[in-house]
Amino acid sequence: MERDIIILLTLTGLPIIGLIIGLMLRKHHRLVSSINTGLIGISFILALTIYLSGSFIENPLEYKFQWMLNIWPGFLLNSLTALLIVIVTGVSLLVHIFSLEYMKHDQQLAKYYAFLGLFTFSMLGVVIANNFLQLFVFWELVGFSSYLLIGFWFTKDTAAQAARKAFIVNRIGDIGFLIAILIIYVEFETLYFTTLADYSIELNGWMMVAGFGLLLGALGKSAQFPLLVWLPDAMEGPTPVSALIHAATMVAAGIFLLARSVMMLDPVVLEITAFIGVITATMAGFTALFQHDIKKVLAYSTISQLGYMLTGIGVGAADMSMFHLTTHAFFKAGLFLSAGSVIHAMHHAKSDDPNFDEQDMRWMGGLRKKIPITFISFVVCGMALAGLPLFSGFLSKDAIITQSLAWAADKGGLYYAVPDLALITALLTAIYIGRLLLLVFFGNERSTLDKQKEPWSISVPLILLSILSIGFVYSLNPFGAEGSTLQQLLGHLNRATGKVTELTHIFHFGMVIISSAIALFGLGYAFYYYGPKSKYSSKYGPDFSHKKRLVLIIENNWFLDKVYHVAFVRPFEIIAGVFEYVDRKVVDGFVNLIGMAEVVGAHLAGMFDQHVIDGLVNFVATTSGWLGQITRRIQSGQVQLQFVWALIGIALIIVCIKFLMI
Repeated sequence: MERDIIILLTLTGLPIIGLIIGLMLRKHHRLVSSINTGLIGISFILALTIYLSGSFIENPLEYKFQWMLNIWPGFLLNSLTALLIVIVTGVSLLVHIFSLEYMKHDQQLAKYYAFLGLFTFSMLGVVIANNFLQLFVFWELVGFSSYLLIGFWFTKDTAAQAARKAFIVNRIGDIGFLIAILIIYVEFETLYFTTLADYSIELNGWMMVAGFGLLLGALGKSAQFPLLVWLPDAMEGPTPVSALIHAATMVAAGIFLLARSVMMLDPVVLEITAFIGVITATMAGFTALFQHDIKKVLAYSTISQLGYMLTGIGVGAADMSMFHLTTHAFFKAGLFLSAGSVIHAMHHAKSDDPNFDEQDMRWMGGLRKKIPITFISFVVCGMALAGLPLFSGFLSKDAIITQSLAWAADKGGLYYAVPDLALITALLTAIYIGRLLLLVFFGNERSTLDKQKEPWSISVPLILLSILSIGFVYSLNPFGAEGSTLQQLLGHLNRATGKVTELTHIFHFGMVIISSAIALFGLGYAFYYYGPKSKYSSKYGPDFSHKKRLVLIIENNWFLDKVYHVAFVRPFEIIAGVFEYVDRKVVDGFVNLIGMAEVVGAHLAGMFDQHVIDGLVNFVATTSGWLGQITRRIQSGQVQLQFVWALIGIALIIVCIKFLMI
């Protein structure tokens, strides 16, 4: 046990050492990148050691550090923790390696690796926390470090705005999370997960509010409706950052939070969670279908897949949600890093058009021959995303859809909308990933590009992530996750009733056929509409003049940004304008009036001082001088004259005494 404690603390602390090194040696880019990559590599090896030991399965380990005021921070090592530390350190390591080539010419490379270390440390802090308060502290640190990474190229106005937007939107969800923490403490007088798990929690009105608070926190961090607007803009950060925090780790924190506290969620909260998740998945799936920026397609895809995970939490399949979180972390990181490789190659492309954009898929085409390793990686990870059998995404996504159908069958009525929308989203996923593959790697070349070298630091992460996107890595059964190692590891999170579990087994085989058919149909439709013989294969900027208003709405993320601008931003701008006017015209006017009055008063006081006070003083001085001139003549030095003045003085004294006696 002491060995596990030391290992866990060591692997968590190593990334923060990388932060310190990166900030201290900011001019030594190569040295910092090598050291920090090595530190993350050690963290990953230690995390893998804990995971493979399996000691946490039978006896979860909790350790508390005695501090002050009965606040005992610590860590919790159970199956959920062990899985997440492997995902966080593993993806972070591959991103560090990929960045060696992708970011090598950046002038702030050392700072970039320092920020990666801070983020990795923050995520590990979230994962190992043994209580809500400690989790919240690292939760906020994750938000801060993501702000630094999204706005890393802060000289670009779009990057700076995206960082601010992500930070502000996440604060909305964090308010709900903080309220939930306060309610939980008032209700149970503890915030420790293990203690709360032992309680027979009575769900009441306040616990429903706490559940909605936790849900709101997850919606913000995992970019779910209505707080999904920050994630597409966050693509302004470096592409490896997108792979790390927007595909594998940060956005998964919200799902992790709900999985960690699933025993405290009210049934009403779970139902709403399911509906929000599937609505978000469908909305984002439609939006991804109309994007031209390769990273934007993957961004909306991430939102959509997170919607699946949220749906799984809502229908009681929290174990399959975490399963999908695991598979998604690897195949989506592979897609983002592959996109980074494409963008890296397109930097060398030539085009005479001033509108050329290396991230616009309409400028690509035929790249499979230019970057073959990237192409293979994109195909493998893309098929996992599409949910094709034999790939990892099929196992986890199919399990969530199957249990959602069983959940709906148990409840009936409107609840069937959840599996229906989940299947529609699966179709959309196959179409947009097929569209992306065809526009980027097939068809005619729409810009001039020679065959590119794919250095080992780019190729190795892509190959490893491709391997981790194959279904056999997770389950020997190509058509189901039941009985797999991950399913056994996470089985305790499942909250399905006996009837739902029974229906899940009944529906499983049929759903395998339906899911496979949907994935194949979606890919076939994409080939028909975007394939080598379509107008998209050679023509830049296909004619979209026929777009209807609905298509424009979908393409622009359902105009959510405009809605928020009108509903929230513009009113605050108006209020701020009113206060500015009042401040400028009224407050400043009053202050200026007082200032003018003080100036006038000072002038009057100065005049009074000069002409009255100084005049009186000068009069006294002049009079004294005049009297002095007169009396000075009396002192002539003649004894006779002094005797005369003495007689005159005595006479005056006698007269005065005589006068006073009358």
